[in-house]
Amino acid sequence: MAIKIVLANRKGGVGKTTTALNLSANLASMGYNVLAMDFDPQSNLTVGFGINILSLGASLSNVFEDRCSIAEVTVTDRHGCNLHIVPSTPDIEKVIESGCVANHLRKNELIKFKFGDLEEAYHFVIMDTPPGKSTLTMNSLAIADYVIVPMRLDALSTVGLKQMRDLVGDVKAQWLNPKIELLGLLCTFYEQNTDSLEHMDIISGVDSPFREYLFETRIRKNITLSKSIARGMPVIHFDKRSHGYMDYDAFTREFLKRLEAEHSSAILRPTAI
Repeated sequence: MAIKIVLANRKGGVGKTTTALNLSANLASMGYNVLAMDFDPQSNLTVGFGINILSLGASLSNVFEDRCSIAEVTVTDRHGCNLHIVPSTPDIEKVIESGCVANHLRKNELIKFKFGDLEEAYHFVIMDTPPGKSTLTMNSLAIADYVIVPMRLDALSTVGLKQMRDLVGDVKAQWLNPKIELLGLLCTFYEQNTDSLEHMDIISGVDSPFREYLFETRIRKNITLSKSIARGMPVIHFDKRSHGYMDYDAFTREFLKRLEAEHSSAILRPTAI
């Protein structure tokens, strides 16, 4: 049974796509079967895997339109057969706003009914989402087991964290997905300066409600991460000597350790499927 992870934050520009891209690729490199799903109309995760959105025959838009199954739009990653991508294109925004979705009584959980046997084929499903509380984000939360919140250390970070905590609480309280939990907070674009350290102290303080969720790993600000996305590949295939690769490698291993506290090692073993 796949463990489903959503990368979400009400704010944009916090590293959701970069984290989804590199977490998916790193897990796949360890032997796990991974499905990466792009719920963002900007399609940055799709492009980050080197997929040309202009030549796609089908995408997540067609799944929402009920014209295709998820399996039918899935693309195999060029670097390994155990990593698959559900691509997105900008037209998904129009589909979500169209009558067939916007007026649907269960528009926030349409994807939930389309997974079928896919969960048995993967160890992990990693989902990238747009900022805000959109129908696309709600669909990803409706099927997720856990949420990871990438965040910048700035003056508004605690506001964004509270909004995400409240949103996860709403998803549970409204029975959209009673089992969903916040797995952790990941600091991105980290710089060891006075401003970053000040905001880290606020979030990690003894009285902070977010302290227990912080991952120890911090993703340092690193131009290699941006360059790898521009080249259409995760950093593991671009530059394994970079800080970007080392940080995401450390995060992936910490991510697995944190999950092991919730699940048996048998579920997380790559040979389990």
